[in-house]
Amino acid sequence: MKKIILATVLAGLCSTAALAADLGARTYTKAPAMVEAAYNWTGFYIGGDIGAASLSHNFTSNFTQDSSTLGNNLQQNSFSSTSFIGGVHAGYNWQFAPNLVAGVEGDWQWVRSSHSFCRQTDIQSIACIDDDLEGNARGFGTVSGRLNSIATARARLGWTIDQ
Repeated sequence: MKKIILATVLAGLCSTAALAADLGARTYTKAPAMVEAAYNWTGFYIGGDIGAASLSHNFTSNFTQDSSTLGNNLQQNSFSSTSFIGGVHAGYNWQFAPNLVAGVEGDWQWVRSSHSFCRQTDIQSIACIDDDLEGNARGFGTVSGRLNSIATARARLGWTIDQ
């Protein structure tokens, strides 16, 4: 009887071991890595900007006389102007492939910059006064300019890095 009990116990132990061996080694898998959503540059945008515009110029003007006795009337002239500048810009980008971006953009700036100067028309006239010292009304020349706005348009092509 002892042999039967021993054989039964051994058979039970061996069968349990056999069952455990059939399960195989337990494997653990990591959860998938969190993938950050890909950033996409495709879309419309609009914006504004403000600033200042400065203009200055120094030059020599030459008014040539018909009379050989008066000769040339070389004069040093200069003007400068500073003004507010502000505007809007808008554009659209298309993202191709993973990193290639193409786009178009345009802007319009309000400037309102102006300048002017006057000069003698001949050696005997007085600049900015329509009369010379003798009252001969020889005249003067006035030059002026004004910039009201600036508009630009451009295309772009770029390569994205990160966001």
